[in-house]
This record gives sequence, structure tokens and C-alpha cells, in this order.
Amino acid sequence: MKQEFLEKLPAPLRTILVAFFNWWDDLVAQSVMSLVWSIALLTAILAPPLTFGIYYVQGQYVRGENPGLRGMLEGARRYFFKSWQWMLANLLLVGVFYASFQAYGLLGGWLADLGRMFSLFIAIFWLTMQFYTIPFVMIQAHPSLRLAWRNSFFLVMASPFYLLALFLFLFLYGLISLLLVFPVILGWISMVSILGTQAVKDRLETFGITEAKS
Repeated sequence: MKQEFLEKLPAPLRTILVAFFNWWDDLVAQSVMSLVWSIALLTAILAPPLTFGIYYVQGQYVRGENPGLRGMLEGARRYFFKSWQWMLANLLLVGVFYASFQAYGLLGGWLADLGRMFSLFIAIFWLTMQFYTIPFVMIQAHPSLRLAWRNSFFLVMASPFYLLALFLFLFLYGLISLLLVFPVILGWISMVSILGTQAVKDRLETFGITEAKS
């Protein structure tokens, strides 16, 4: 009955509900992973690997498996260097976008204002792509970041309003979490990761793609 009900819902709402049900059903493990990730932020060096570790678990979880905390640690070990490649690339590009934005501001004039707006748009688009990037790394036959970014680009372009609805949910979820405090510490990253992973799975199924391009 639940499956029949979900199939009648708009695609974004269906994705959100499935992700939320999965997150809620596995709340203890999801909370533990989020807590470990929160602690890892203090070490800096472990944050990217454990981020990939959470996505590694979610990638298996949406396919019916649940490796739990052990899977998170396994994913962190397996994708340690890949996660830092992703992090360094993002830090570099954000730095370039920021420098470009500031440089146009020094020039002045309407052309410079257009340049600043363009730099800001590209930066926002790039950061938006990251919602899909790590889930793609987890399902590709070859965990190439270049391929994951390419696949993320096409998926964002293919379903922009679908993605906008997911981001609206995450915004409202984050707002409520700030008020409750508890979910901020124990649920934010796990919700983002499971929603992103579920979204990639649903979009590929919707478009009739059984496997991400690799």
C-alpha cells in the first residue's frame, strides 16, 4: 500500500519521503554516523574521508544493504585519497570564483557587475552539482571525479525544478533543526547524504538508466 501511495506522488515528494523513511528507520545508525562525522570536522584531515564514508553507506542502504558504522569506516578508507581530491578541487575552484568576484568588483562599471553576477552564478551552480557528485562516485563502475562531475552536470540540467524542491526541503529541515538543536548534531549530514543518494537512484530510474556512465 505504501508503495502504491508513493508512486502517485510528485517525484520530488516521493524522493523526500523515501529518504526520510529510510533515515528514520535507521535513525540510531544514522545518528551515530553523523556524530562521528561531526567529531571528524575538528580534525580536518578526517572530514572528507568520513564524508565519503557516509555516502558509501547510503549508497548501499538505498539498495537494501546496511553496513552501518563499519561500512562508514570502510568507505573512508577506500575513498581516502579520492575524498581529498574532491575537497582540494572544490577549495581551489571556490578560491578562483571568489578571486574573480573580487576582481570584477575592483573594476567597476556595468560590465564588471555582469562579470560578478556571472562568477556568482557559476559558483552556485558548481556547489549545487556537489549534491549529486559523491553519490555518483559511489555507483559508477569507475570512481572518477571527472565522470561524476559530468554526470552531476547533466542531472542538474535535466531536472532543475526537481532539485529545487529537494533543496527547499533541506532548507526547511535545517531551519527546524536549528530550533531543535539535536538533529543539527545527529542528523544533518546523514539526511543530506541519504537524500542525495536516493535522488540519484530515482532520477536514473526515471530516465531509464540502469547504471551511471562510466
